[in-house]
Amino acid sequence: MFPDCGTIGRVTGQATDERIVINRRALKRACARAAEASLARGGVYDLRGSALVIWGKPRPALPPTPAGDPIGLISWDWGVPTPAFATITRIEAANGHTRESILAHLHRLLEPTRGALAPGDEYL
Repeated sequence: MFPDCGTIGRVTGQATDERIVINRRALKRACARAAEASLARGGVYDLRGSALVIWGKPRPALPPTPAGDPIGLISWDWGVPTPAFATITRIEAANGHTRESILAHLHRLLEPTRGALAPGDEYL
């Protein structure tokens, strides 16, 4: 299991406490994208209230269930330091994965939408 977590799998790895402040709207958008790529839809993400569990790959058979154990987890606190933000508080990576490789999943989910944006829409 991940140190101090015990809820996302049966693997060992590393866990780091973090304090990465991000825009709340951007994180909400990233969560919506993760939900679109959830295990139930054939993806690799298991979104929970304040955490994103990342699986290596889903099983192709129905019902879509994860293959193996989770490769990582990112957790955060909503509304910290102020209501307009959220703070990443913990990143966990299974053996064979790094903090950076797990954080890269969040970076991809946070990427602005492609195409033309109206002024200010990059923050929605």
